[in-house]
Amino acid sequence: MVIDEFVFFSLTHLPSQGAPFEGTIDNDWMFDYSSLDARRMVCNDQVDTTGKLLAGSLTFDCRIMHYIIVCILLPRSSNLAQASEEDLILMWAFLTGCPIEWAHLIRYRMHKALWSNAPLPYPQLVTLFLIIFKFPWIMSPL
Repeated sequence: MVIDEFVFFSLTHLPSQGAPFEGTIDNDWMFDYSSLDARRMVCNDQVDTTGKLLAGSLTFDCRIMHYIIVCILLPRSSNLAQASEEDLILMWAFLTGCPIEWAHLIRYRMHKALWSNAPLPYPQLVTLFLIIFKFPWIMSPL
C-alpha cells in the first residue's frame, strides 16, 4: 500500500511545520547542535560522555524520554538500552524546543520500517488507514 502526501495529510490532520527529521542533524539545526553538548545535557553529571551512550547513564527524565523514543516514536527490535545518535538528536530537539515536522518524521519512519523489516510504528495510524481503505480483515468482527 502506497499513501501519497495528500492522502496522508488529509487522513492524519498533522501540521506540516518545523524541521524535517530523517535520523541525522537537519540543516536548520546544524549550527546549534553539538553532540558533546547534547550528551552533557542528557547524561548524569558523573558519566563519561565520550563512550557509548547507555540508558543507565541518562538522567531520570531523559531515560523516560529515551524509552518513549525507542518503543513508540522510533521503535526498534534490539539494543534498546543504547541511545543512538538519532535518539540523542531527538532528545536534544525536545529539550531545546526545536520544532520537528511530525508528519514528515512519521512518513519517513513508516517507509523505513517497510523496507528494512523493522517494527512498524504508529499502530493506531496504520489501523486508521486500513479501516479507511476497507481492508477485509480489519472490517470483520472478532
